[in-house]
Amino acid sequence: EMVAWDKSSLQQMAQGVAGYLDTARLAGDVEEVVRELRSLTPKVDSLVKNDGTDVTLMVLDGTIPMFHNQKKYNCPVKFWMGLDYPASPPICYVSPTRDMGIKPRHVHVDNAGFIYHQYLTQWNVRSSLKDLCTTLTTVFSKDPPVYAKPSGGQAAAHTSQQATVNLQPAVQKPLPPPAASPESEPVRAPTAAAAHSQPPSRNPPSQASSRPPPPSTSSQPAPPSWAASGAGGWAVGSSLAATTAAEEESKDSLVLFVMSKINAKYENFRRGNEVEFDEFQTQQTDLEVTQQKLTHAHEALISEKTYLLNLLDEMDTAESVITAYLTHIENRGKPQDPKDAPQVESLVHASDALAQQLMDCVSQDRAIEDVLYELDCALGDGKIETPEYLRLVHRLSRQQFKEKEVVHRILAKRRSLGVY
Repeated sequence: EMVAWDKSSLQQMAQGVAGYLDTARLAGDVEEVVRELRSLTPKVDSLVKNDGTDVTLMVLDGTIPMFHNQKKYNCPVKFWMGLDYPASPPICYVSPTRDMGIKPRHVHVDNAGFIYHQYLTQWNVRSSLKDLCTTLTTVFSKDPPVYAKPSGGQAAAHTSQQATVNLQPAVQKPLPPPAASPESEPVRAPTAAAAHSQPPSRNPPSQASSRPPPPSTSSQPAPPSWAASGAGGWAVGSSLAATTAAEEESKDSLVLFVMSKINAKYENFRRGNEVEFDEFQTQQTDLEVTQQKLTHAHEALISEKTYLLNLLDEMDTAESVITAYLTHIENRGKPQDPKDAPQVESLVHASDALAQQLMDCVSQDRAIEDVLYELDCALGDGKIETPEYLRLVHRLSRQQFKEKEVVHRILAKRRSLGVY
């Protein structure tokens, strides 16, 4: 029965394991995988490390599809997510069942089932479990990491069939029984007359009687045809056995030769991939360094932009001040309303009391001088009578004298104080 996993339940499962740093990201990636691959089941289990310690982690257990020879197969896998996921890649294993075996010398899977792949070595925070499953499906479809073990009955039948095939060339047809021939006829015992007529032999009688007479080319008949065919049958059987042994030896030599070629080609392929992988690693490092430089340059440009914007605001403020000052300068040359004109007394201020008194006395003195000048002009023009003129001149002269005396005393006081 398939269980419908959602992100909240997966996040609760991840939060039940102590140590996970980003449970939301972990739950999202796992939910994305199990939504596409129902054959993978998330659960919590213990992983035994190489040092003998075990750690409780979240694991995806099940199968991923692979397509080989236009047929779909299921490859059993386990994906263990570390506590710092997604900063580090998952620990991936191929976990074959009892009737499966791991393919020896696989490019991406070792004998213990540990999975090696470039996607795992170049893992980053933008990688995902879904892309990992897609990549492994593509890789395992090209080169399956597991194979089905033959059952016991099939293995015994295969072994007996191979033994029968190997023994067939040695079975020969039975030969026909031998017939009587001149060489095989028994030697008759000599008669008494013949024994007296023949000289005695040095050899024992048994050896002399068992030795056949010397062959005669003129009187010996040709061997029958069955004898030639029987001897030829034994020769053909021996030749066939020798040929079979030579073929087996040739097959073994050919298999060893092909295996050596395959191993050499695999080593060259692996070395070439290692060199290419090192080049990709170097390019990856260079790209990361370039990315850091571009990030620093981007931050520097943002800082300079902020500085220039602040400087532009300051220049706008200075421009407004300069514009107001120029407007004020232009308006100074224009005639102003006397009411709007500033008072002269408010434009100049003395630094201390004596300076202020001195300024007032000097101003009074200059003002009296101006009044006396105007009285002279009025008397000359007949605008004022002589008695009135004399009375005003007398009063203004006395006041002017007092102002000048005060000025002399203030100057003397400032000299004594060392102020000029």
